[in-house]
Amino acid sequence: MTTVDCAVIGDGVVGRFTALALAARGLLVSLSGEDAGSSASALSGGLVRAYSADPFLTRLAARSLTSVWLNCPAYRRTGSVHVVPRAGLDRAVLSEMAAAGVPYRVIGGPARHPVRLERGDCAVVEPYGGFVHAGEALRWLADRCRDDAAITRTGPVRQVITHGDGFSLVGTGPAVRARQVIVTAGPGTAALLPPGSAPEVERRRIVYSFVRLGDSGAVPHTLVDTVPDTWMRPAPEQGPGVLLVGRADPMPWNRPGRRDVTDRRTGLRAAEALARRIPALSKAEYLSSVVASDMYATPGHHGDVPAPTATDGLWYVTGLSGGGFKIAPALGERIADRMTASDNDVAQTLYSNDVEGGDHV
Repeated sequence: MTTVDCAVIGDGVVGRFTALALAARGLLVSLSGEDAGSSASALSGGLVRAYSADPFLTRLAARSLTSVWLNCPAYRRTGSVHVVPRAGLDRAVLSEMAAAGVPYRVIGGPARHPVRLERGDCAVVEPYGGFVHAGEALRWLADRCRDDAAITRTGPVRQVITHGDGFSLVGTGPAVRARQVIVTAGPGTAALLPPGSAPEVERRRIVYSFVRLGDSGAVPHTLVDTVPDTWMRPAPEQGPGVLLVGRADPMPWNRPGRRDVTDRRTGLRAAEALARRIPALSKAEYLSSVVASDMYATPGHHGDVPAPTATDGLWYVTGLSGGGFKIAPALGERIADRMTASDNDVAQTLYSNDVEGGDHV
């Protein structure tokens, strides 16, 4: 049996950063979960920027960007454009970005540079924004976890049993005893929590599609369009001129795992929606698609992350609404702080190479 101070259940990007943050505080940690190659992390577009509609998430994203992702070999700095209704632009969010030293500018519509904006739109442009190549980042994190003697990798967990002095984890690997447990297992989180502890989140269908434009340099940056919930990034790993586009459907989605999309029309919906911003996408060549799911939070959910359960020492994180990579480094630090009763909001234990911000227009 493996005995640790903290058990992390969930081997995605948030689980791995959390394990590293806990280990950096001198704790023995177990990291359990399915192969991350089949998780939401592995399928993610990995978009990274500071801007978010929520000031709290913006604070985590800005910290993650400047202190981790800009120094990570898996990061591709392309610049980012986030289109939002001007009426929905939160000045508190921009203040968080300025305080963190993240350069940005706000462009009002109607305009055609860097994307087409309509009346009532604006775009938050971040030169430091970009994307993380999910597979490379997960391998980079796996190497760091493997090299840390305080972290023990174990197999998938099927049940968490509560004892008076801690918890037992039962699964396909060796049994684990832990004083505290944090569950970051995405759609599998609720099944591992006590009855009545399930978070108020819903699983939505995400369609990921690869398309090709004729001009390989036409869209060098990432793009997020708030309405509808669509996004795009360059995908040079798939060939010249290839883009990865995604769309979150508002409908609930309860099917597990990933599935290939055979309906070309479904695969093109995200590209068609983004064509109003980048007209060249209306002529994009369709290559392939997969459909998977992600957990979306109800409004106000993020203020208590990680969330405690009624069982002392049992915590969970889920419902990151497609933004796991964007905030994972600082979120891992926050989780470790709360589990170890630290007073720091976002600690700087692992990451200290901050980047100085530029002018804010």
